[in-house]
Amino acid sequence: MSHVELAVIDLPEFGLPTVQPTVSGEHYARRIAQAQQRAAAAELDALVVYGDREHFANLAYLSGYDPRFEESLLILVPGREAALVIGLEGWGYAELSPAPIQRVLYRSFSLMGMPRAGNPSLAKIFRNAGLQAGQRIGLVGWKYFDTRETSSPQTWIEVPAFITDTLREIAGNSANVVNATALFMNPVDGLRIINEVDQLAAFEFSATWASQAVRNVLFAVQPGMTELELSQRMQLPGLPVAVHTMLSAGHRAAYGLPSPSLRAIQRGEYLTTAVGLWGALTSRGGFLVESGDELPGGISDYVDKLVAPYFATAAAWYEAIGIGVTGGEIYQLVHERLGDPFFGLGLNPGTISIWMNGSIRPSTPARRFRSSRGWRCKSTLSQRRGVPT
Repeated sequence: MSHVELAVIDLPEFGLPTVQPTVSGEHYARRIAQAQQRAAAAELDALVVYGDREHFANLAYLSGYDPRFEESLLILVPGREAALVIGLEGWGYAELSPAPIQRVLYRSFSLMGMPRAGNPSLAKIFRNAGLQAGQRIGLVGWKYFDTRETSSPQTWIEVPAFITDTLREIAGNSANVVNATALFMNPVDGLRIINEVDQLAAFEFSATWASQAVRNVLFAVQPGMTELELSQRMQLPGLPVAVHTMLSAGHRAAYGLPSPSLRAIQRGEYLTTAVGLWGALTSRGGFLVESGDELPGGISDYVDKLVAPYFATAAAWYEAIGIGVTGGEIYQLVHERLGDPFFGLGLNPGTISIWMNGSIRPSTPARRFRSSRGWRCKSTLSQRRGVPT
């Protein structure tokens, strides 16, 4: 951007969708097949994918099922039907999954106090699904590690010990159970970095609702309203959330993450809000003032010194994005503008890439691959979507 200026403009009204896109069972079947192919290429005999209420993206990517209360496992063994191991709370809900899977009830995944009668052992469930001694089993959680953290990253597994230990007993050698999360979340060639058009449409559906909720806040906020009162103006539609709803003013707002309270919002205070739904997050922050004259003492140059450079950098980021652009180039672009300690950059400047796994670093190459839809770039800039030429 050669020029940035502060101006009064009308914020367009984009409206909300009237059709909700879905991901078909055929897509899930293809994802399962691709996961098994990728596992075989990594010399793995089977995959076990873990999920719980907070960590289920990889499991849902393959099955369309998200645990509402309990732990869950998806077991993939070549030549066998995918087995989804679930507790009582998820037993009926899992029938809604469009993926080609069979349900397996494991009562110990249920909440404490639930019936356990007739409960098979976890080891028996694993064996019935096709896991056996001598196999090399990939265990997929929600995070993987590298040599910056440990000399043996494959042995670092963040899935609960009772599951990991049982798998090691089945395999007969603890070294045969390895962290395979990178198959899904590696920013270079992970399965989840490329989304089908249907998945992109589903994400866009969520994005419109998240964006509208934040817009509602910006147009409704008035001094004297409580944070909870203002958050009610979001008119959230009840779609599944990706993060807790955030809205706070005053001293708490500086931390960004607090949920709304009954505290009244005062004129001149800083206000921040964020709404995250599956596949989308929108956030905004600023001061509740009518003009720069009302800004707190010492920061009357807030717009010129902080807002304008940040906006210019965001505009340059969008202008630079494209097939073949490397993560390193974007890193340099951002830090040339906001690298001064005054801005205090502490997070990955990849924005869209940070939610799964960002590789915006001083030197990150771009890679391409051929698909049925043509060339797609696998640089960090487009890892949340494949961009056909």
